[in-house]
Amino acid sequence: MDTNNDLTLSDLEITDQSTVCNGQVGDPGNDGADGVSALFLISAEGEGQNCASGGYKVDTGHDIDESNTLDALEVTNTEYVCHGSHTIGVTSLVDKIPEPAGSNCTYGGAKLISGLDSNHDESLADDEIMFTHFICDGSNGADGLNSIVDITTEPSGDNCATGGQKIVTGLDASGDAILQAIEVSVRMVRMVRMVQMVIPVPMQMSYWEQYL
Repeated sequence: MDTNNDLTLSDLEITDQSTVCNGQVGDPGNDGADGVSALFLISAEGEGQNCASGGYKVDTGHDIDESNTLDALEVTNTEYVCHGSHTIGVTSLVDKIPEPAGSNCTYGGAKLISGLDSNHDESLADDEIMFTHFICDGSNGADGLNSIVDITTEPSGDNCATGGQKIVTGLDASGDAILQAIEVSVRMVRMVRMVQMVIPVPMQMSYWEQYL
């Protein structure tokens, strides 16, 4: 209370005080989960409906359970690379080549090529390639979001009869280090208790009252 009416609050006139802190940037969110790896499994295929003279069965898919093994439930594609007829005597070949990130695989992966070894050199030349299949790696998960706490002054009103602080928190979805209205997830209002003191002031008597 300004008891001396000098429009300045001196130390003796302070009846209550509180501290209002600026908001601070929260701890960084957790990184997103890594993408799953692509796997393939090559197994011998006997003579039959899929390959008249036998060959290879190539299963491909993603390692969902991260076991480094392509399980039956993880297979998303199957192709057969068949040997030539016994009268021709041409062997089929399958080769795996790393595939960099690009138009074929956004995050990289592997390229499977297969064909018949026409020149019998046990190597798959470009003109011997009959089938090409890409096994692409999955993408990494998105990074977590930072949390932000913002504290502002709350005027007297419905939320705080005598004023106080408004505390809002949320995740910085836009990444601009500012808590936008659409990003606010929790609002709290804290009242500041004000104590009013009444100091009696002696009344000054008039000239006539002093001598009556």
